[in-house]
Amino acid sequence: SMNRVVLITLFVFFGAALIDRVFNNRGSTFERTLYKFKSVVKKPVSLPKVALGYNANLDLIVEATELLELLAFPLPEKVLPPSDILKTSDDFVQTFAHFFKQGSAAERFIEGADLCRKIISTANRLNGTVAVGGNAALMALQFSEQGCPVLLGGSIGDKLKSLLPSTMQYSIGSSEDVTHLIMEYPIGARFGDLVSPRANRFIVHCDLENSRIKSLERFHEDLKTFSPDILVLSGLHLLEGELDEFRYSRTTDILLKLRDIPKSVAVHLELASIADMAFLKQLGQSIVPAVDSIGLNEQELGSLYLAMKGSDPDNLRSIPIDIVSKFKDPEVSLAISVLEFIFRFTEERRSVGNGRNLSRIHLHTLKYHIIGMRKISNWKNDADNAVVAGSLIATQKACGFNDIFSIDESLVDLFWEDKNQTIIEHYFGPDNNYYVAPVFVCKNPGKTVGLGDAVSTLGLIHHPFKK
Repeated sequence: SMNRVVLITLFVFFGAALIDRVFNNRGSTFERTLYKFKSVVKKPVSLPKVALGYNANLDLIVEATELLELLAFPLPEKVLPPSDILKTSDDFVQTFAHFFKQGSAAERFIEGADLCRKIISTANRLNGTVAVGGNAALMALQFSEQGCPVLLGGSIGDKLKSLLPSTMQYSIGSSEDVTHLIMEYPIGARFGDLVSPRANRFIVHCDLENSRIKSLERFHEDLKTFSPDILVLSGLHLLEGELDEFRYSRTTDILLKLRDIPKSVAVHLELASIADMAFLKQLGQSIVPAVDSIGLNEQELGSLYLAMKGSDPDNLRSIPIDIVSKFKDPEVSLAISVLEFIFRFTEERRSVGNGRNLSRIHLHTLKYHIIGMRKISNWKNDADNAVVAGSLIATQKACGFNDIFSIDESLVDLFWEDKNQTIIEHYFGPDNNYYVAPVFVCKNPGKTVGLGDAVSTLGLIHHPFKK
């Protein structure tokens, strides 16, 4: 029993010492951040029913540089600007080189069926991984893992079905499996004379099923009987490879469908990489103001701002138009001023939503995440729980940790000046509130694909929408 007393004394002493370090800011930033995160993330009171459209496919994941070696396309003489649509092997190599040099994620449509077949069949010879792909399917998987009832719409063939949980419900637009190629590379990878500054991926496909959103009509029929709490839209970026008139008619179809969705359902749009500014501007003016919430990363934020600002040059004079470099690693203050701009821009176009208007933005950058929301909205007016849950899932997925709280300090970096010693920062303005959380950045990420989808999913589960 003496031993027990000693143990209890030690426990009380060291436990108190740790708490003292944490509260008096004597612990490491790592300890204090994790301690704060643990105190903030609460299990959701109830799990929402979630419907997701419109893109589901198979991802074939390969090592980018291995594939390029095997394809043996000539290396670029110098890095030229990227092509929006890949028509030739030169377009393919040039565009890859451009993004590889920046370490930026990008996605492109391959127009020639022969070129596409050649690239994908060559990739099949590598020792790649076949996984669930498409933002809607990846988010569906994540919602399902968290225990939510899920309806997924898209092109869903037998192979994809075999990779999805049996509890999931489907709205099948086409029963053919479609493959997208994910070319991943680590930090420091070499391609010709180029070296990648960070781990990332380049995605290519020639997928007409998803890029024409063929599952749209059937999915919205099936929604009526499923009656979700949250509707997640994604895959709209795939329309980029289509002609302008088709893109316009399809976004109009989506807008009309959204008008039939009861206002008690939270509608979230997950954005993805779009190169065509005219198309992004069209989405920014039509779909973005007509949903309740959007999720996006720092590059997408820069592009969306550029597309929207094109029609409104006076609103944010202080932000230079040289946006690409600015948004590789934006300061929090820059990000918030752009989110403010997007809220203003969508408020001015609120009539398109027919009673629904953008009231929440979840931004995930490499080093921090922000949830911004209008002061007057249906979202719970405290997003600490949601922004931290999103930050933690990004770390867990990137590093492959067992759960969101088991973080190995030696494998992550925090790029965070905790100026106010609060860890989670709040910026409350006259119209909008912002919740900012740091991210434990994985030093050697095992995966980069689907991280944003996981972040948005957890953000939505932990951020109740009032009926």
